[in-house]
Amino acid sequence: MLRVYMDHGSCSSLIAKFSDEETYMVCVNSLEAYCKENNSTLVESLLEGELTEDAADEEEWSVMEGNYKVKAEQIREWFGNRGYPIEDKIDLTYKVISKNHQEFLFILDDYHNYEGDNVVELYFLNSIYCEIERDFDATDFDWSDINLLTLIPGEDAPAFDYGLMAVDGDCGGGMSDTHDLIILNGEHLDEIEDYLRYQLEWSFLSAKNDQAAMSKFFIENAGKGSKLIDLGVFGHKWHIRTDWRLVELHEELPLNYDARQKFNVIKQGEHKDDNS
Repeated sequence: MLRVYMDHGSCSSLIAKFSDEETYMVCVNSLEAYCKENNSTLVESLLEGELTEDAADEEEWSVMEGNYKVKAEQIREWFGNRGYPIEDKIDLTYKVISKNHQEFLFILDDYHNYEGDNVVELYFLNSIYCEIERDFDATDFDWSDINLLTLIPGEDAPAFDYGLMAVDGDCGGGMSDTHDLIILNGEHLDEIEDYLRYQLEWSFLSAKNDQAAMSKFFIENAGKGSKLIDLGVFGHKWHIRTDWRLVELHEELPLNYDARQKFNVIKQGEHKDDNS
C-alpha cells in the first residue's frame, strides 16, 4: 500500500492511501499541485508487511521505507533544520515508524565521539524540536517492526501539538479576560479545516459588505459549527460565536503568545456538558 503525506517541514499529514501504484500515478499530479498550493511537498511511503492486531495492540501502524537515499536525505534535512546537521559522508542506520498517525524515528548514533554513543535514539518527527524521547543500547538491538512499535511510548507519547486559540468573540475575550484554547488531538482535522476556511471567507465577505453574498454563504454553510459540537471539538454555542486561529503548541501553550494572556485550556473531546 502507498501512503501519501503532505510535508509541512515541522510535521506531516496523511492525505491519501493507494492500494496500487497505477492508481497513484493517475492522481500524483493533482496531489503535487494540492501540496504546492499549501506551501508543502509531497512525500510518499510504502507500507510493507503484516502485523496482527494483538502484536500491534490494535493500533494503526506503518513502516516508511522505500528509496534509502531519498529517505536518508530527508532525515539529514530534518536534523539540519533543527540545528543538528549530519555530514553527508556518514551512513545512516534508521527506521521510521508511524503509530497512531504520528511518525517516530529510530536512528543509530555511532558517529559522535563522546561517552554513551553507539545507542539507538528515538525522535518524534512531528515536532519542531530535536529532542531525544528515549535511547537504547545498540548492542544486539532488535530492528524488527514489532519490537520498534513496542518501544514507542503509549499514553505518554508526544501530543499532536496543535490547538485552536480563541482570538475574538464570546470565548476570545468577549465575555471574560480569558481566551479559550482547545488542545487538539489530531482527530476531525478535515472538519476543523473546513470551519476555519468558512470563518476566513466570512470575514472577507463582511469586509466587502456584500449582503447578498453573505446571506447566500451563510445558508450554504449553516450547521458547520454545530457539527464541531457534535464531534466534540467545540463544547457549546459560545464557541460558534468565537473567532479561532490554528496555532502550534509547546507544553500545551502557543509557541508565540503574550505572557500576560490568560487561557482557559480545554482538551478536545473533554468539554463539560454545557451545551445550553
